[in-house]
Amino acid sequence: MIIITPAGNILGNDIIIQLRADGKGEHNLELESFASGIYTAVVKKGNSQHSETFSVGLQTGSGSIEAQITQTEYQVGERILVLGNTNPNSLLEGVLTDPNGIEIKRLEIASNNVGIFTEERFKIPVKGTIGLWEIVISSGPNAKSIEFNVFSTDIHGMIVTVPEKVKQGDLIKISITASHKTLVEIEIVDESGNTIDNTLTCNTTKEFICETFWPVPKDMALGKYIIKVNDAISSGQTTVEIISN
Repeated sequence: MIIITPAGNILGNDIIIQLRADGKGEHNLELESFASGIYTAVVKKGNSQHSETFSVGLQTGSGSIEAQITQTEYQVGERILVLGNTNPNSLLEGVLTDPNGIEIKRLEIASNNVGIFTEERFKIPVKGTIGLWEIVISSGPNAKSIEFNVFSTDIHGMIVTVPEKVKQGDLIKISITASHKTLVEIEIVDESGNTIDNTLTCNTTKEFICETFWPVPKDMALGKYIIKVNDAISSGQTTVEIISN
C-alpha cells in the first residue's frame, strides 16, 4: 500500500500488509504527522489495485457551498459528476435521493486547499426510479441542493393508454408515460386520417407521466379513432372505439 499526499507525492515507503487465510488484512495509520488535507490510499496486489481517499484535519461548517452537475438528465445506470467549491480543507456530506425520497447513497466529500471539490462516486442504479432526483451537499448549517431528471432507456417513445371503448358524450381519459419531462401534444384522428381535434396538451410530472380528458361529442360518428401523442423527440399512439349510448 502507498499513501499519496494532497500535493500528489508518495508519503514514506511502501507499506506491506499481510493477508490472512480469508484474504483479508488490516493496517492502522498513525496520523499525528499528517498535515490537513485529502490523502489517497492505493493498495496493489499482483496486477490489481484499488484506491480510496480519506481526509485528515478537515472541519465541518464549510461556509457557502456552490455545486453543480454536468448534465440536466441522466439515464438509469449512469454515473454523476459533481463539481463545486467552498472554503478550503472542509469536510462535506453528499446524499443522493430518488423521486420517492429514498436515500440511495451517502458520501463524505472533502474540499482541497483552495476550496475545490469533485465527486464521481454517485451512480443511478440500473433499476432506479424514473423522475426527479436530488443530490444535497452539506456541511454544518450550509447546504446546496441539486435536482435532475432520470429517465429509462427501456421506454421507447411514449406510452399512451385510453379505455378500449367509450360512449358518445362521455370523457376519454388519456394517460401518457414519456421518457423525460416534456410538453405533450395530443391529436385525435379518424381511421381516414382526418383530424378531429388537435388542441389538447399536457405537461408530464417529475415521474414523466400526465393525464388529460377529451369530451366525446354526443353526435360523433361511431367507429375507431386514433389518439396520437408527441413531443419534440418522441411519439406514440393508440386507438379507442366510440360506441352508442
